[in-house]
Amino acid sequence: MLRTRFVMEGDRSGQVVLAPHPFALERLDPRPDPDAAVAAYTGRPFDLRHDPPIRAALLRLGHDDHLLSIVVHHVAVDGWSLDVLMRELAACYEAARRGGEPELAELPLQYKDYAVWSRERADGEGSGHLGHWRERLAGAPVLDLPTDHPRPARWTGRGGRCRLALPDARTARLEAFLKGERCTLFMGLLAVFHAVLARAAGQDDVCVGVPVAGRDRTEFAPLIGYFSNTLVLRGDLSGDPSLRELLRRTRVATLTALQHAEAPFERVLAAAGTPRDLSRPPLCQAMFNLSHHLPKADLLRATMADLSVAVWPPPPGAVPRARSRPTCTEGPKDWAGGWSSTATCSPRGGRRGSRRTSPHWPDGWPTSPTCGCQS
Repeated sequence: MLRTRFVMEGDRSGQVVLAPHPFALERLDPRPDPDAAVAAYTGRPFDLRHDPPIRAALLRLGHDDHLLSIVVHHVAVDGWSLDVLMRELAACYEAARRGGEPELAELPLQYKDYAVWSRERADGEGSGHLGHWRERLAGAPVLDLPTDHPRPARWTGRGGRCRLALPDARTARLEAFLKGERCTLFMGLLAVFHAVLARAAGQDDVCVGVPVAGRDRTEFAPLIGYFSNTLVLRGDLSGDPSLRELLRRTRVATLTALQHAEAPFERVLAAAGTPRDLSRPPLCQAMFNLSHHLPKADLLRATMADLSVAVWPPPPGAVPRARSRPTCTEGPKDWAGGWSSTATCSPRGGRRGSRRTSPHWPDGWPTSPTCGCQS
């Protein structure tokens, strides 16, 4: 995937796999501002017709201090792939220091094999999955959140970001409560997000997109490629359910959706027959992502052979491109969620709108799990 060009063949897209060749590492001058240099480099568009979907540059910050910037297009990788990429990069670097060849495990298959398998499976067993989604998403409403500005004619994805941290003690109380309700942390947070969106929009029916890894076979684990799929989880808050009742509904909806997770989102979108509107994303205008289950040991490694390694923070002022999407991660000392809302399809107005749809967590929550969620 990392040496593939993407071209148009008539009205259909095609792929041209390049022959193996040496990788060109660019050298950049970080002066006078490394953040500005990184922002300019990472923000440079790809020309996928002529170039592979990966580039890298080295910036020298000091005598023994360097910054490696690797930019990969999302068409070629997902979040899981980044950990694989860093693991193989570390192996190659260590082998180069020894003057030998890297000892990389033989891959059980290539991404093209997965693509063929996935298409054949979708054409075969996929009809049953599509029937489920067609029925489940019939009449799904648009998420009509309050806005700070008029909706533009075309959705841009520009928005703001704000963060919400949940300390250890509160996380432990939340997880203990969810365990008693036979719910995972994902189900609990999704239920809360459904309730927040429903209250902000004045709706009792909301659709939220959820990314899933799509690597349900062990042979897929060591591959680099885009396996991720999007599930649409429809929240039912009719009748002002209690928190316990909402969790029950969310658990059932989540488990049922996972049984039909193999249907590609683009086919689900076609089966649902959702009218297209250029001013907003189709079918689900909000996303929810709990990423603590993704492998990160190599992506966040602290050493690489003789090197000490640290992750460079995103350049300040970078504008996120997203729908209303909380991306939640569980750290070693606390659980924190980065709540990102766009300025066009969720509460527009950037950071102020983001705060409007970020849940606040009362000190004793959840103290009244039998009270109506909208109350």
